Amino acid sequence: MIRKIGVIGAGQMGRGIAHVCALAGYDVTMVDISEAQLAKAMDRIEQALDRQVSRSEIEPADKPAPAPAPAPPPAPAPSKKGKGKKG
Repeated sequence: MIRKIGVIGAGQMGRGIAHVCALAGYDVTMVDISEAQLAKAMDRIEQALDRQVSRSEIEPADKPAPAPAPAPPPAPAPSKKGKGKKG
């Protein structure tokens, strides 16, 4: 049975997928290359959930708990370009 969902990309589509999956009760992890984009997506999801509660679309008890702050993305691997022997 699926219990965890991983979403790659925190743009409009990734944010929407993460939002719906969290409402469905899944443990969601969202990652993005940009920490700023990830923070923005988390804020937008929180705003959307608050709006749903205020409109009685979901019960306050059904609102998913906020996820812990995500870890920053790993640093890119060093480029290997130009490290070979020249012919």
